[in-house]
Amino acid sequence: MLAMASAETKRKQRRNGRRLIFIVGGVLLVIGACAGGAFFLAPKPPAAGTLPEGWQTVEVTSGTIASTVSATGNIEPAAEAVLRFSQSGTISAILVKPGDTVAKDAPLARVDSVSLQLSLEQAQADLRQAQAEYEDLLAGASEADLAEARARLAQARSQYQQTVSSVSSADIAAARADLASAQARLDRLMAGPASDELAAANEQVQRAQTTLDQGRVDLAAAKERARIDLETRANALRNAQDEYSRIYWENRELERQPRELAQERKDMETQAMRNVKDAEAALQSAQVAYDQAVRDEVNTTQANEASLQSAISKRDTLLAGAKAEELADARAAVQRAQAQVDQLTGANRSSSLAASQSSVTIAQAGLEKLTADPNQASLTSRETAVLRAEIAIKQAQRNLDLATLSAPFAATVASVDMNIGETADATSTIAIVDLASFHIDVPIDELDIAEIAIGQRVRITLDALPGSEIGGSVSAVAPQATRSDQGTTTYAVTVDLDADSKGVRPGMTAVVAIVTSEKSDALLVPRRAVRSENGQSYVLVFDPAGQPKAVVSGGTASFEPASVRREVTLGLSNSEVVEILSGLNVGEKILVQDVVSTFNPMGQGQ
Repeated sequence: MLAMASAETKRKQRRNGRRLIFIVGGVLLVIGACAGGAFFLAPKPPAAGTLPEGWQTVEVTSGTIASTVSATGNIEPAAEAVLRFSQSGTISAILVKPGDTVAKDAPLARVDSVSLQLSLEQAQADLRQAQAEYEDLLAGASEADLAEARARLAQARSQYQQTVSSVSSADIAAARADLASAQARLDRLMAGPASDELAAANEQVQRAQTTLDQGRVDLAAAKERARIDLETRANALRNAQDEYSRIYWENRELERQPRELAQERKDMETQAMRNVKDAEAALQSAQVAYDQAVRDEVNTTQANEASLQSAISKRDTLLAGAKAEELADARAAVQRAQAQVDQLTGANRSSSLAASQSSVTIAQAGLEKLTADPNQASLTSRETAVLRAEIAIKQAQRNLDLATLSAPFAATVASVDMNIGETADATSTIAIVDLASFHIDVPIDELDIAEIAIGQRVRITLDALPGSEIGGSVSAVAPQATRSDQGTTTYAVTVDLDADSKGVRPGMTAVVAIVTSEKSDALLVPRRAVRSENGQSYVLVFDPAGQPKAVVSGGTASFEPASVRREVTLGLSNSEVVEILSGLNVGEKILVQDVVSTFNPMGQGQ
């Protein structure tokens, strides 16, 4: 029984074995069918605790992580300029060549400046002349000029005295007596025809003579009063000028003191100047009145003389009966006597006196002008002339300076586009660049600009210098956004390169990574290790004791390592790693799938 049982058991076991094989085969057959008939190409299952092809483990580490914002730009020098002549002319000298290093204000090129130099010298000569005239005005008249003016005044006064003293009262009385005698003789000759008409004619002659004589006296008196008023006005003008001069120089002396000149003193100076002008106007009016009195004396006397001659002519007509020779002789005597009286008391003498007095007045005014202090108007005019001459020199000097093209800053000459002998124009240029320092202007997206701040450190890589990294820092952030044609909004950020940057040249393409935040002793894992599902981040922690599981994706069968899903909280991140705030510990191994992992028929991953 035992044997049979044993045999039966063995048969059952063989049947069960065949059944198991069949079932497994069926399962494998199903899997093969699911694989699109490629069952015979399925990979061999890996052993427990091993990693299928295309997977690797990464250990959770502790280190420093920096969050960055990246952008691309070009290296630019600290300063660059394309220089042109602002002064036209023929290029006479080029003092640099490309590659030369020049200091600030160093001359680079020149245009011909002969005419500009002459203009400067002319302006300097004009200034010297203006200064000399100003100093002459301040210094006043020379002793020789004063002596000459005093001599002219003395001569005029002497001439006036001679004119006044050349005729005495006795001379005038004698002349009038001679006239009366001649007239009496003539009257006697004419008395023959005594009649009322003749008497009336004689009376008319007498009245005309009286009018002539009285007119001469009255007109001479009026002219004398006008002369005295003219002299009084001239004295008043001198007094006003003296008072203004005194106040003016007292004020100039007070202005040298630290206190401001009192308003009362300023008003005194203003009033004194007003008094001078009023006195000048009064003198001018007095001169006009005097000239009119002289003219009135001459004109009225001539009219009275004409009236007298008319009366005499009428009377002579009545006396026609007298002897012609006697009458002629008597008349001639009267005329001679009258001429003598006229010479001593008439218009000729008045004119001589007036001319002599005018000469005295003119000479006196000339002397006072030389001895008076310069008025403010003259000083201001001379000071303005000096100032204009100084401005002309500055302008001429500037034009001469512009004939030299100079470097506005220390730099290296990049190019020289001009030739000696050419006429300088807009195309005649020298380009310079400052290679002492560099910067990069990069556009930062509006989503990242809030993280950017001045002073943040920057990591810079250059296409022209592979494998090297250059340091820098943010120096400026534009407050105004720039919108591209595609609608992208960015902000310009300036990055200054560190001073020790080597091999850098303007125009190089650069990638900048602005470090917006940095943290040390952080738990770090590769970015590729972090997965997300329904907004929750997680990683796969490797299970060395587990059995890899088969998966089919896109008609391809593969195996995943045994793992445990672990939800994690993320912190800082960059393009390579991410910070784990919770969910992992240092040293734990997590799974990372290769970036490219395919399966080929030979069972090898790629």
